[in-house]
Amino acid sequence: MLLVGRGPIRLFLTEHPESAFGALIYIYVSEVDPLAREFRGRGAPIDLGPITQPWGVREIHLRDPDGNRLRFGQVLEEEIIPI
Repeated sequence: MLLVGRGPIRLFLTEHPESAFGALIYIYVSEVDPLAREFRGRGAPIDLGPITQPWGVREIHLRDPDGNRLRFGQVLEEEIIPI
């Protein structure tokens, strides 16, 4: 298990051996590029990004020490879809 945090936000991550894919956590942030620089400065391996996706989000992808997939995204163009 792993507890990660930033400011007042805390996430509890745990392994689930019955799942072949592990967990995927998506976290929206106000600015992804400075976060990517901070993570790299701390030695975190970033798998992808920062990259601007066609759907209007700038993202980075990485894995925590337990293999959980973490994605951080900055919304560049907010589009609200009526439901």
